[in-house]
Formats: sequence, structure tokens, C-alpha cells
Amino acid sequence: QCADMMTDLKTGHLIGGVPRTQQLAQFGVAWIGPAIAVGTTMLLWSKGPGGTMGFGPESQACVDKASGCLPAPQASVLQSMIEGVLHGNAPIDKYVAGAAIGGGLALFPIAGLGVLVGLAMYLPFEITFGYGLGCLANMAMEKMKGRRFIGDVVVPLGAGLIIGEALTNLTLTMITLAKG
Repeated sequence: QCADMMTDLKTGHLIGGVPRTQQLAQFGVAWIGPAIAVGTTMLLWSKGPGGTMGFGPESQACVDKASGCLPAPQASVLQSMIEGVLHGNAPIDKYVAGAAIGGGLALFPIAGLGVLVGLAMYLPFEITFGYGLGCLANMAMEKMKGRRFIGDVVVPLGAGLIIGEALTNLTLTMITLAKG
């Protein structure tokens, strides 16, 4: 959370914000994110896919391979890692190899390559493909227009697109769940 707040303060500084005002605003609205997250989770749990309760790989919709399955890929990966450690059969050699590959990819001049490869290992193709295209577009724009253009135009536009997509998907999900 500290890194997130520091990033917010840095972003605020870049656009001319006052740190004291930013911190007061963060303190005043800090409850909204957890309230929405808990509310959304409870709503998805109570009105899960196909009329069944729950989500994740063990939910009835995922077991039946229904179209409304909400698999939670990151949670599944973390669950398997934790179970491996708890039961003493964690593939430590693979974790070390992954860390070494990630460290090596971080040395390449292509920004985000290590993250892209890591995400590609457990997220669906359509997500990592979009991320990869975004990395390539960012690199091309930076060469053509410079870093300042990226910071002044592309980053705010990208943030708006991410927020817009999330709000649209949340609205569509709420409408679908409200219909029953």
C-alpha cells in the first residue's frame, strides 16, 4: 500500500498537486475501494455463474465447464504454490529458474519483457497479447515523440482507458446480476 500511495503522490506532483491535499483526499476516500471490492465479491458469490454460488476453479460453473465460469487464474496459481510449500513438494528448482529468467529479462532494453513473459504463463492469451501490443506501441511512440509525450499524453490516456474498461465491465456485470 505504501508503494501505491507514493506512486499517487508522485503522479500528483507531476500534474501540480499539493501533497497535503492529496493525503487528505486519500484518507477521506480510502474506505471506498475495500467497500466496492467486498461488495462485488459478495455479489459474485451470491449470484455466481449459471445461478450457482461461488467462483474459482472449484465452483460448479467451472467444474461443469459452463460459459459463465469465473476461474480466478492468479488465485489458482498462488493456491498451487502455497499448497506445494505446505506439503513439502514445491518445485523450488522451477521457482529459482523463473526468478533467474525474470532477472535476466529485466536486463534487456525492452521495457516490460519480464512482466509480459511472467503474465503469459498464467493469464489468458487475449490479456497478454494486448499487453504485448501495448508495450510495442509504447516503445514506438517513445521513439517517435519522446518520453515527455508519453508522460503527458499517453499515460493519462492509458489510465483513462483502463478505468473506462473496468467501469464498463462492472456496470455490465451489475446489470446482468440485477436481471437475475
